[in-house]
Amino acid sequence: MIGTLDSKIKTIGGNHMTEPKYMGKIVQSESSPLEMSSKKRRLKAIVREEVREQAREGSYYVIESENGSVRLLALCIKIESFSKNENISFKNFDEFVTHAELEVIGKLSDSGIVENDNGNYHDYGLRKAYPDEIRKWLKLPAGGLYCGDLLIDKEVSEMKFCLPTELLYYSLFVCGSKGSGKTTCLRTLLPRTINPDEPHEKAPSIVILDVEGEFADRGSQGLFESGGWEVDLKTISADASAATATLSLSLIHYEHFAHFVGNLPMNSLIHLEQIYKEIYTENHAKGLSPKAPEILKAIQEKAWRRPHLHESQRNAINRVTMSGLFSMFDQENLPALLPISMVVPGKVTIIDVSSMTDDQQRVVALYLLSIFSSYKTPDKDSTGLLLVLDEAQKLFPHKGDLKREYSQRLAGFVGSIVRRGRRRRYGIILSTQHPVDVARDVVELCDTKIVFRMSGPLQWLKDTLRDAESARYAISLNVGEAFVVSNGLCMPTPAQIKIPAPAYEPKRIAVPAIVKPVPATVKQQIPQKVEPIRRGLDALFDNCIQTECLTAISRRL
Repeated sequence: MIGTLDSKIKTIGGNHMTEPKYMGKIVQSESSPLEMSSKKRRLKAIVREEVREQAREGSYYVIESENGSVRLLALCIKIESFSKNENISFKNFDEFVTHAELEVIGKLSDSGIVENDNGNYHDYGLRKAYPDEIRKWLKLPAGGLYCGDLLIDKEVSEMKFCLPTELLYYSLFVCGSKGSGKTTCLRTLLPRTINPDEPHEKAPSIVILDVEGEFADRGSQGLFESGGWEVDLKTISADASAATATLSLSLIHYEHFAHFVGNLPMNSLIHLEQIYKEIYTENHAKGLSPKAPEILKAIQEKAWRRPHLHESQRNAINRVTMSGLFSMFDQENLPALLPISMVVPGKVTIIDVSSMTDDQQRVVALYLLSIFSSYKTPDKDSTGLLLVLDEAQKLFPHKGDLKREYSQRLAGFVGSIVRRGRRRRYGIILSTQHPVDVARDVVELCDTKIVFRMSGPLQWLKDTLRDAESARYAISLNVGEAFVVSNGLCMPTPAQIKIPAPAYEPKRIAVPAIVKPVPATVKQQIPQKVEPIRRGLDALFDNCIQTECLTAISRRL
């Protein structure tokens, strides 16, 4: 039996344990050493009764020697409280006590976290870890793009989670179920990519392919404008009367043209690639930029004249050139989307394609990928570019009605752009509600992933977060909470953050309520012979008397 816990704690290290920062002590003996194995490095501690409410599972603590020369960072695994006269492990206590099980992560040093040796840590002090100590363990960058506040033990801490802006050019993948905060995350992060401490010429440019119309509203535009961005809203539609811009077929490089006609049989596709390459080379040699009708007509003519081309292949090529996939190209009296007008420092271009089909939206996405891939070269332009593609499962599906060969080639096309974009400051940000439906090669190439609440599949979450416990908890995340993993940060565990809502609030204008008159059909229910009463009721109608009351009066008449 040992004495009271308070008196025992006060005797440890003289007056050292009387400091408020210590909330308990380590209890270690030969029968309860520091367990050393590949996965478990655990110690046991007794928590002071007056601060036991502050001890929580999942929080970080520091085990510290009397002089502070030895500091071990540990994660609290289990908290248990026992009544007096109960036996705990190897000792009996005659008072109410709280017992904490701690998993030792490593020894804190000036350089970070290092391996600690087996040893005797009995009577060492226990306190909550300071933010800089947790930051060393998580390897969080000190500065960068503010994403949100770090969550420790499911509660918002005072630590800010920042992502180096350059990592965005290594591409970003954002996923989460509907209503989890995915779109709010993008609306919060993207306007912050302008660094006010840097010259405006170094600001990136942003192009957003708005599939659902979530960025085209006035509130989203206001978020960018309040951050110093120039906002340009464009609408692409198969209906030229509803569009404000069009696509230019002559800008599509011959190496990319085949991706626009994915379901064409392979033999026919090979001939189409060769025909378009000939047309593309001839026009560039002459300095010409023909419109889509001219190019498509030239393809048809070359297909008819081409020797050794089977009739079925010729017909397949003609069907493609006359399909609706090219209806958005070179529409009359509409300006073309040109990279030189979009890749401008401090400019965000929002392209609304919400009225189009999935296939048409995919064509617009491929168009943007193609023209930016040709334009973003080190010798042409050094302005940073972030291309945001919403609802990525529609654009680059893992499965669906697309042929397997086409899906693979599409993933390879996007993958090559992502790899080359890292050197050219050209990053792609993908957003989706269904990550398993996005081509896997595309997802894997994204260096940083932000995962909001999702119902599964659990195996995908485990593979992505590389932590089984985080994968299970991702199912129950609150709105605006997410896990972040990044190869560029080399974090030992996923960082859980809380992303704040956008600060911009659109101005509200008070509009007087418009009182709608009661329909005339209700008036007609009143008998026509009671004219004096009818005139009186007309005045009541003008004051919006409820229809049920009028019906009751008419019945009595």
